[in-house]
Amino acid sequence: MAINPPPIQENTTEQSGKFPQTWVRWFVSIKDCIDELISSISTIKTDISNIITRYGEYGWAYYQDDQYTEGSPLSVDNARVQVTINGNGGSTETRFLPDFGDLWDTANNKINMETVGDAFLIRFDYKGKAATNNAYFDVQLDIGDGSPIVISQETKRFLKGTNKEQIFSDTISGFALETFISNGCKIYIDSTDDGADLEFYDFGIKIERTYTQ
Repeated sequence: MAINPPPIQENTTEQSGKFPQTWVRWFVSIKDCIDELISSISTIKTDISNIITRYGEYGWAYYQDDQYTEGSPLSVDNARVQVTINGNGGSTETRFLPDFGDLWDTANNKINMETVGDAFLIRFDYKGKAATNNAYFDVQLDIGDGSPIVISQETKRFLKGTNKEQIFSDTISGFALETFISNGCKIYIDSTDDGADLEFYDFGIKIERTYTQ
């Protein structure tokens, strides 16, 4: 808001050696406006800094495995087997990670979250073949350490027939509380309910941190 100076009245600087009171009050008003502007700029700088910091807390990555291939698959023969993804595949992309670091632990094959209350979205890609027609299996997220603590499970089925390649892509959303943060989250393929002999390969996982406190 513009503050116009008051008109010069009877007591000018030349006559009295002092500024008129109306001018003094105007200078005080100007000072108050400048102080308020400086305070507003400081608040804006803090808000921008907070936005930049929060932006760095979110991110995603894609990890692709090159160990298990069609010629050398992961066998899940009437068993419950942990999925491993070494991150050495050509499609691995980690340039857009959140500031805290990797979302997938390639050494221990776990999903990583940093803070209790974090939320995430994953896409788990893989291919497989079944030795029997119409075989089925479960994909599980497990945060247990020794004993299973399954927080997500979905049954998948081979619909194309015996020994025919089928492509899977599972999207799962979840959140991390104390046990998840402490143990991490593993992925298992379980064929024990069906007793099927299965093969899997070309694993990849996209993990996105979608919320944090």
